[in-house]
Amino acid sequence: MMLHTHSVMSLILALTAAGMVVHLVRLKRPVNAKKWLLGFYFSLFCWQVENMVRYSLPPEYEGLLLPKLSATFILIPGLAFTLICHTQYVYCFLADPFPRERKKVFLISLVFFLAEFAFAVWNEFFGTGNFAYTRMSAFVFSAFFTLWMIALALRKARYLHGTDPKASKAHYIYAGINGCYVIGSTISIVFGFLTVPGSWSYFSFVWLGNLASIVLYIVTAAVPAGFQTKITGFSFIVAATILCIITMTFYPPDYSADLAAQMAQQQGLTRLVIIVPSVALLIVTLMPLMLRASLTRPLERLLEGVEKVNAGQLDTHVEVGLRDEIGLLTENFNHMTQSMKKAQDELTNYAQTLEIQVATRTKQLQQSLNDLKATQAQLIQREKMASLGELTAGIAHEIKNPLNFIVNFSEVSEDLADELREEINKVEIDKENVNSLLDDITGNFQKMVQHGKKASSIVSSMLKHSRASKGIKEQTDLNELIETYLHASYEEMQIKNKSFRSVIEKNLDPEIGKLNVVPEDIGRVLLNLFNNAFYSVSEKKKLLNGTFEPTVTITTKKESDRVALCIRDNGTGIPQQIIDKIFQPFFTTKPAGEGTGLGLSLSYDIITNGHKGEIIVETKEGEGTAFIVQLPFQEQKPTNSQ
Repeated sequence: MMLHTHSVMSLILALTAAGMVVHLVRLKRPVNAKKWLLGFYFSLFCWQVENMVRYSLPPEYEGLLLPKLSATFILIPGLAFTLICHTQYVYCFLADPFPRERKKVFLISLVFFLAEFAFAVWNEFFGTGNFAYTRMSAFVFSAFFTLWMIALALRKARYLHGTDPKASKAHYIYAGINGCYVIGSTISIVFGFLTVPGSWSYFSFVWLGNLASIVLYIVTAAVPAGFQTKITGFSFIVAATILCIITMTFYPPDYSADLAAQMAQQQGLTRLVIIVPSVALLIVTLMPLMLRASLTRPLERLLEGVEKVNAGQLDTHVEVGLRDEIGLLTENFNHMTQSMKKAQDELTNYAQTLEIQVATRTKQLQQSLNDLKATQAQLIQREKMASLGELTAGIAHEIKNPLNFIVNFSEVSEDLADELREEINKVEIDKENVNSLLDDITGNFQKMVQHGKKASSIVSSMLKHSRASKGIKEQTDLNELIETYLHASYEEMQIKNKSFRSVIEKNLDPEIGKLNVVPEDIGRVLLNLFNNAFYSVSEKKKLLNGTFEPTVTITTKKESDRVALCIRDNGTGIPQQIIDKIFQPFFTTKPAGEGTGLGLSLSYDIITNGHKGEIIVETKEGEGTAFIVQLPFQEQKPTNSQ
């Protein structure tokens, strides 16, 4: 046996493939399409072992049975299955968007393999027996599938560009890696595989492509690898690369018939054949031991400490190993946990103190809140009493007229009764005069009854309004309620301003029927809105003091599932900068003493919370305001108002 440069290069490639096979077999974490990657590296290992043996045979062995069998049953199947498995893995790398196409390509690949295998059998055993033809057919087979893999990687890169940019970039790199095989094979064909440039190009690009593939698998996590495995593997790659350069530089391939020149290389090549596996053995045995003692185990201890700290065990202490960077990191970690423990203790003490302070402050705030609620309740009661007082004043003014009539008619009736008595006491009674006096007295009594009924009605309305709200919803005629409170509000405004007059336009829809509401609460809302409308037009009348005619329009309308009430005035309007504040408690634009700022706030609460309705404001400063109240129309069970 005579060693050759290609034997050493094939040995390095075989050891690299064997390392990947061992790593994949031992790998417990799942790997996408692991079977294809295992098949690729195992076939590559068989192929390179065949090359290593072939290039070590002397020239006189060429054409014998053993090389023929090796080429036919090891080289061709090894190369073919390397390409078939590699093609299938490119389909599955990071994503498998073309599964049906992948299966078809696999079947076509088997057909190609059978065709090449049949050609190799014919050429080696029945044809010329020239191994160069077998090698050329293998090159054609490799070129076709390598070009297909480049095209496939580019297709997947474009396909994944929009959904996974990182995977797309990885496939562009994969296409470049496969380009290395094409470049190396092309140069070796142009210059001749058995020449120095051809051999340099072929093995350099093949070696570069294999290393780049392994790095790409690890970087993209397609093949998971631990920290220790990565360092060991990269150390072997560096050492193997250096040995490849030494082999190709100092022992260039020589295919001449000069046996003396070939023999001169044997001693160095023999040493390299011994050195290459020895270096690989040292790296894969000693490197993990060194890494575990100086790097992996200290990192594992540190990681265990971090996990304990994450679990809340701040008293964790990690053993410090060697005085290197990891040792310093461990010391700093221990200092950090001590500081965190101290800070936690201080924080616990502070939290306990703060909890006491918070409890005290909460008690104070609760008391303040109770006081505020009590004050607010008093103010609300004052607003209700003020509204009641204003309504009572209006009703008192209204009831005064019928009472005056009753008094006047009583006095007149008394005088008429005296005249009637005198007439009766006369000797001759004037019947006509008696009947006239009786008619006058009867007319006075009728007018007294009429005005008494009017006073009674006013008193009843006053009692009904002054009665505290029970919060019970009942079927109520909204239009009738509007009439009652509109009249009361208008009379109240005339008491305050005897010269006040306003046009009142009513468009009340008779179809709305009765609503399930709290009458007293809706009455308060109506009274507040009517008072505001009359106040607004009154103020505008004072400002213009001319031809302005105050007008308030009240409209009710039945809609699909609700009733809409609109109270519109042509008064001063509301400025836009305060439109968001008008429903806030205690906000008012009236002068001090004329408004508490609770009317609209109470109205909003009654409509939205108490009746699940809505109140909307439409206004334009200087032109007027409209309050639109929308109440649900559907039947409701009588419940307590909120």
